[in-house]
Amino acid sequence: MKPISVAILWHQHQPYYKKESEFILPWVRLHGAKDYLDLPLILKEFPSLRQSFNLAPCLIKQINDYLENNVIDSIERLTLINASFLAENEKLEILRLFFLCNTNTMIEPYPRYKVLYERYSTNKHEALLTFTIQDWLDLQCWYNLTWIGQISRLDPAIQDLFQKATDFTEQDKKTILDKHKSILRSIIPVLTELVESTSIEVSVTPMYHPILPLLIDTSSLLEANPNANIPEVTFAFPEDAQWHLYQATTMYSSLFSSLPKGCWPSEGSVSTKALHEIKKAGFHWAATDEQVLKSTVSSEYQPLQQYFPHLFNTPSGEISLFFRDHTLSDTIGFLYSTWNPEDAANDFVNRILHLRNEIISTYGEEALDSAVIPIILDGENCWEYYPDNGIHFLRALFRKLMHQDISTVTFSEALEQKQKSKFTLDNIRAGSWINANFKIWIGNEEENNAWSELAKARKNVDESTASVEKKNAALEALYIAEGSDWFWWYGDDHNAENRDDFDDLFRFYIAKSYSILELPVPKEVQTSLRKNRSFYSENAQKEYINLVESKSNPKSVTWKDSGFIRTTLSSGSIHSNIEILDVFRYASDTLNSLIGFRLETSRSIAENEYIDIAFLTPKQFNVRISKHFCEINCGSSSIPIQIFYTYISDFIELGFDSQFLKPSKDETSLLQFTISVFVNGTTTVYPRQNSYVINV
Repeated sequence: MKPISVAILWHQHQPYYKKESEFILPWVRLHGAKDYLDLPLILKEFPSLRQSFNLAPCLIKQINDYLENNVIDSIERLTLINASFLAENEKLEILRLFFLCNTNTMIEPYPRYKVLYERYSTNKHEALLTFTIQDWLDLQCWYNLTWIGQISRLDPAIQDLFQKATDFTEQDKKTILDKHKSILRSIIPVLTELVESTSIEVSVTPMYHPILPLLIDTSSLLEANPNANIPEVTFAFPEDAQWHLYQATTMYSSLFSSLPKGCWPSEGSVSTKALHEIKKAGFHWAATDEQVLKSTVSSEYQPLQQYFPHLFNTPSGEISLFFRDHTLSDTIGFLYSTWNPEDAANDFVNRILHLRNEIISTYGEEALDSAVIPIILDGENCWEYYPDNGIHFLRALFRKLMHQDISTVTFSEALEQKQKSKFTLDNIRAGSWINANFKIWIGNEEENNAWSELAKARKNVDESTASVEKKNAALEALYIAEGSDWFWWYGDDHNAENRDDFDDLFRFYIAKSYSILELPVPKEVQTSLRKNRSFYSENAQKEYINLVESKSNPKSVTWKDSGFIRTTLSSGSIHSNIEILDVFRYASDTLNSLIGFRLETSRSIAENEYIDIAFLTPKQFNVRISKHFCEINCGSSSIPIQIFYTYISDFIELGFDSQFLKPSKDETSLLQFTISVFVNGTTTVYPRQNSYVINV
């Protein structure tokens, strides 16, 4: 029996955080210490496996800045301050920033760190006033200590610090930060060793992680969303796309003394013109998401077609195109973190074997000679949600991938070992790995304003009469501003504590381009592009809403004054391709003694999909909503009075007698709950840790 080939790619990326002489965000160093070395070290334990790592060149550039140019980040600067001499503003920043990690997996397992967190979360002002010098010193150490990966922390000096747990010294801080630098220094040598042993392939992303199709022409967003709002000023600079690609190949060759064969375009974003540029830059293969393929071929799509590399024709020749299995990829990113590691690994392998059987059933066993299952995902952010940074799951997964009916391959090996697929493409509908469109990065008012300011600045460079040196320096600043991450945080799709820092960095580099050319900086760039919009993950109800009216005529009620939770904002720097729930709204109708809920979705619920709401307090019960019914399970309790249930394509409304939900006659009641969305065999849980609490 022939095995099915599986190509796994771990994408490692951080945007360019440098402002003046400091990195204003610490994620290169912290994820470097926790993820970028540990993952290849775990793979080294399984020498028969083959996998791929994708590196964003701007990530490598920042690692080099840490090691060669002694650049430090804002967290490192706050850590280096002697705890005895911390000023009040520095203490406030430490309190704000030194608990930014997953509470369940990176704080609660460590009693001393947990105590500091509980004191802070109970009363921030009191923590500021009552933390002792030792408290501040321990907090400085613990935040940096918890970001050290499971293998890297086997260093005896680091183990001693975990065992010590408290009463840290200033020297202990230095030991921790030195360890971080030592880990960063080991990343490229370990990857080089694995490349030379043929255990891994390293592919690259364009230099500063831009969305290539949008650099070539922002109007490409209309291919997937014809009615989308476009920026007032079009950005169309294909030469910038070329620059990012060639700089990526240059960075790669300086590290590995050869040219890269593969490209994971930023966010899996492709278009016909972008693929032409990728091939022109010398790449042999690229990858995107399966939904891009399905949206391209539409009714001509054949079952399981996504598992065969497609030959894409360009003026520069053919390039092979892989299509990411987003369900399998998202199980690692969003599903398995709460599972038993062995069960999760078994489930993953069983899904692969099921696909193998489907391919054989549809095309015959000989199809395995050309089929490959591409699994592509974030190689950093998801591990924060796994116990012990996912090491137990990864070891279980890697062990089980050595199944006799599975062959792990790099993407280039898949092309070298496989027979050529019969599938070819001459064009592709522009899109990304998220919903096969660019909605995350363009189309919203904030995003469009950002693109317009970028386009104006870029046109100024072309029209400038400044020297070549100045024009190149201005271009370099704008190349950084072209990165995808700045646009990720505009609009209402994502939220994070340091979201404003991304707006600040984006405008800093645009302003820098004007200053280099000795041009006045536009007032639009001098103030936040987010100033007229403010999004929160939770807002309380503002005004009375008549829920009985909503029941009789759902479309007549806007719910604009309801309380709401914007569920997508809890995803922060990671995004699931299976998310369909956008907003959870709630309202108390005191006149009619009702409490109502409204779930707003990005599309209709399909067959075999459902949404679960698990109420935890003041009463425990579950509500399951599917395409055809709403089911309430109260266990042994009496069934609540269900006042109404309405399902209209992209929203669902339901309501209950308020006396069922309230423990007493109090006018308000705290409801604690979680929401689980089951789509494509994968469950997305909101929020990703703890639970929601609302006041109705």
